[in-house]
Amino acid sequence: MIKLVLSDMDGTLVPNSAKTTSERTRHAIDRLRESGIVFGCATGRSITNTIMQFSDMPEYVTDGIFAAGKQALVRGGLVRDMPVPRALIEELVEGFKDFDDALLVSFIYGMDPEHPGDTVPCSLGEDRGKIDRILEYYLAPGRNGNLWDNWQWLDGIPDTNIYMLGVLAAGGQEGVPRVARYFEEHFPSTTVLNSAPGWCDVNVGVTTKATPFAEFLAAEGFEPDEVVFFADSDNDIELMKLIPNSVCVANAMPSAAGLARYTVPADVEDGPAQLMEALAQTSGDLEAALSLLG
Repeated sequence: MIKLVLSDMDGTLVPNSAKTTSERTRHAIDRLRESGIVFGCATGRSITNTIMQFSDMPEYVTDGIFAAGKQALVRGGLVRDMPVPRALIEELVEGFKDFDDALLVSFIYGMDPEHPGDTVPCSLGEDRGKIDRILEYYLAPGRNGNLWDNWQWLDGIPDTNIYMLGVLAAGGQEGVPRVARYFEEHFPSTTVLNSAPGWCDVNVGVTTKATPFAEFLAAEGFEPDEVVFFADSDNDIELMKLIPNSVCVANAMPSAAGLARYTVPADVEDGPAQLMEALAQTSGDLEAALSLLG
């Protein structure tokens, strides 16, 4: 029986064309919890950034793996908290000054004076012309009009913990291989994983969502076969390997889809919510829940 549902956020629980989870998804999580099944996130976003995706409702972000394995919560308590080392951030900021094919982006807590509880996307020490050129591509009609509207450019690195680093590739998804090669050549102490169109998460060493999973699961008190994991992209693969009941949305990247045991409808169809509703209805009987989806 399923006792815990974990889900990736971007492209899985939150469509890439949206900023927050749907009302149906939040209602499905409520039903899941009412049936006694724990819900948790497994995302590259930090805890505070994930709360924003639930329309600033922290009650949906009490359990899970965050910041690509650098943070973990169990029943609202931190069981892992490892911000990105400042020395690595300084190295990346300096290295990216000469790389025209991508923007280094961090998401920093407390930078927005009107919403101090939110994280803000920031470019650190980047040339303004480069920023404008790459953002112009992403903001073009028909691409991603929901790209961050509170972007900030910072001359230096703020004196605060940073959990999220990523790169926005020039030219979208076609630019991702160039980003991967650049990191392999210049920053071998990092791992970059393509998690959304034109976007890569930057992880410290080999840290991934899978890194704290054993510790997290032990604190929750469950076994791997009692978990369902919703996924869609490269940064989910290592965790998928540890969870027998891996589920991809229909819009998943081929690399992830090929590993999934099950498939549900796409993110824009609230595919994960459909299965969560069915799991609540069947009290965690996964096979019976899947049969309800047809």
